Formats: sequence, C-alpha cells, structure tokens
Amino acid sequence: MYAGRVSRDLVLTFPRDSVRSRVRVVRGGLAGLGTFARAVTGARHVVLVCDTRVGRLHGGTAASALRRAGIAVDTLHVPPGESAKRARELERVWDGFAASGLDRHGAVVALGGGVVGDLAGFAAATWLRGVPWVAVPTTVLAQVDAGGRERGGQDRRGSGGGEEPGR
Repeated sequence: MYAGRVSRDLVLTFPRDSVRSRVRVVRGGLAGLGTFARAVTGARHVVLVCDTRVGRLHGGTAASALRRAGIAVDTLHVPPGESAKRARELERVWDGFAASGLDRHGAVVALGGGVVGDLAGFAAATWLRGVPWVAVPTTVLAQVDAGGRERGGQDRRGSGGGEEPGR
C-alpha cells in the first residue's frame, strides 16, 4: 500500500568508463522534470523528443514543467514503434535539432518508451559530438533500459546501434 510521497536519487558510477548516471525515482515526477533537467544539464533550451502517442498523453505536461524551470522547449514527434529506429528518422531528428538551434549549451529530453530513448539518445550522442540528454521512460521496459547505462540504438537491416552513456 502506498504510504506517501516517494523520492529517491541514485547515482550510478561506471569506473571503467569514468561515467556517472543519475536515476530519479519519484511518484508524479513529470511535474518536476524542468527542475531536474536544469539541475543535471544546465540547459536553458531543450528539444523534447517523443512519439506521437506519448506526446498526446504526456507531452504537454512535460513541456509545461520544462518551461516553468525557465527552459525553452521545442518538441519533435517521431513515429511510434521500431520503425523509428532507422537512418531516415535519425536524419529527421538531426534536422529538427538544427531547425531548433540546438547547440552545446542545450539538451535533449527523451520522453517515452525504449525506441524513443534509443533514438533520442543516439541522436544526442552524435549531435555536435554529443549534447547532454535526459531519459524520461514511460514504460517498465524503458525504465529498465534507462536505469543504468543508457544506450542509443539505430537499426540498419536489423543490427543494433552504438552505446553511449546518458548524462
């Protein structure tokens, strides 16, 4: 039985790679997304990447939370499902980053399931030699994927993509 507000930050360190990932577990955490994103990235501008379904359900709440923290938001929708992990969709995400003026002082926020996390994470890792990004998983599987070392995936004839830590 739920007995109150749960909030916990975990910091995972990967000594071999000198990488740290911060994981926040909190009920209703989407409302605090802006404060969290600002604290961990320092960004004043983000590109919010989500699929069309998650965008309809949670995109407005996420964008509002980011704006309340003083962060300008550009939203980029990708198609739902594995078909989004293709080179043409990655190119479209990069084009969206360019159109929004995303620079090294900005960040990417991936809102959604594992496909969105993979695509947005890979795009962030390869944009301008890497920009900070925050994963906001909305499914249990995406939470497990995002729970430690983030990976970014890009499919080419069924093969996986690169590995890049989240920030």
